[in-house]
Amino acid sequence: ELSGFLVNTTNPLGTGESAALGLRVNYPNDPLTLDLSLREIQANYEPAVGFVQRRGIRRLNPSMEYVLRLDDHPWIRSFQFEVDPEFINDANNRPLTREFQFTPFQLNFHDGSEIQVEITPQYERLDEDFEISDGIVLPEGTTHRFTRYTVSGQTANRRSVSVQSTLTFGDFFSGRRSDYQIGVGIRPRPGVAVTLEAEHNVLVLAEGSFDTSVFRARANTQFSPWVSLVNNLQYDTVSGELGWQTRFRWIRRPGNDIHVVYAQNWMDVSEDGVRRFVTLDNRATAKVTYTLRF
Repeated sequence: ELSGFLVNTTNPLGTGESAALGLRVNYPNDPLTLDLSLREIQANYEPAVGFVQRRGIRRLNPSMEYVLRLDDHPWIRSFQFEVDPEFINDANNRPLTREFQFTPFQLNFHDGSEIQVEITPQYERLDEDFEISDGIVLPEGTTHRFTRYTVSGQTANRRSVSVQSTLTFGDFFSGRRSDYQIGVGIRPRPGVAVTLEAEHNVLVLAEGSFDTSVFRARANTQFSPWVSLVNNLQYDTVSGELGWQTRFRWIRRPGNDIHVVYAQNWMDVSEDGVRRFVTLDNRATAKVTYTLRF
């Protein structure tokens, strides 16, 4: 497969350097997959109706994946190996980020369960101050080399109860970081799926230490092939905000949909030693899609 793109944006100042372009070559086959992606995001690129993660960069991302399948094994379907390096330079081709993600071991079972190990050496050069948390700033111009290790596993999510867990640890910029994540999926009956997730991060850096937590709950209800209801609830200890979104979808017939979305956010505040949630905002949106065929 060969694909590419070119996007140019304008601005009143006429500064130039406002394009984004990319090229990708992909060999998506079994058991070997090869991929090469090239991308440049210029310094003044401004997607007015979209978003961009990083400007003024050139990115090279080759990758290779190999799957070793076993014949007639009663439990094991395959072993998977992957190399996924990423090179990011600034507009003058000076290194900003180097990330080498290796998957030396991934074990896939017939029922959909899997176990995975990842090793990720990284290099980062900060081209501006990075405030990673309130009052904790990693200074501009510093370079950091560190390696992260990830061990994860999950059971098949088609079961009535499924579990997914991830542990990531190792060096991180000027110190160390440990991430703990666990998720539980529950399917009490056909058409109903509930997911509970918790994530805790502990960072100990030369510039300071802090920890963060995120809690999520999702409940999906499929009343029929045509009517569904999705609820998302999330709270994090950094912003202290609790957010809820519910989405209703009714497919009258293929191509003719009705969507209703309601969202509300609360702030966790403490007054006179009493904690409570105060409403920040709420909003509702509806959309009707009609397709005329002829």
